[in-house]
Amino acid sequence: TIVKELTAGTYYFWNNAISVEVKSVDIRQQQMEISGQELLTKDKAALRINFFVRYQVVDAIKALVNNKEFDKQLYVLMQLALRAFVGGFTLDELLSRKDTISKEILEQVTNKINDLGLTVSDAGIRDIILPGDMKDILNQVLVAEKKAQANTIMRREETASTRSLLNTAKLMEDNEM
Repeated sequence: TIVKELTAGTYYFWNNAISVEVKSVDIRQQQMEISGQELLTKDKAALRINFFVRYQVVDAIKALVNNKEFDKQLYVLMQLALRAFVGGFTLDELLSRKDTISKEILEQVTNKINDLGLTVSDAGIRDIILPGDMKDILNQVLVAEKKAQANTIMRREETASTRSLLNTAKLMEDNEM
C-alpha cells in the first residue's frame, strides 16, 4: 500500500522486517517515438507512418501505482488510435489532412491518457512513407494533372488568339478602307 508521495530530498529508513519500496518517476517532459507503423487506409493503400508524442507525468500515483508500465500503455494507446484513425480514411483524405491528424487523434485519447497520470503537450506525424509502387503511381497522377492543366492553358490561349483573328477579320470586312 502507498503511504505517501515523497518530495525532493534525502530520506533514510531503518532496515527491519517492514519492507520499504520507493518508486521514482521522471516528471520532466519526455518524447516517445512510435515508428514504422505499417498501416492500411480505408482504400487498402499500405503506408508506413512515424509518429511522435511529447508527454509528461502529472500524477505520479496514477502513473506508478494505478498503472503498470505507463509508458508502454501510452505507446499501445497511441498506436491503436493511429491505426483506427488511418483505417477510417482513404489515402487522398489522409494526405489532405496530414496537418490535423495528430490533433484529432489526441482528442480521441485524452481521457485515457489522463487515466495514466499523464498529459500530452504535443504529437505529430514525422513521416508518411509510401511503398515504391504507390509512390510511382502518385507521381504519374501528378504528372497527368500538370499536363491537363498545361493543355487547358494552351487551349485557352489558342481560343483567345482565334477570337482575336476573327475580330480583326470582321473589322476588315466591315471597314473597307
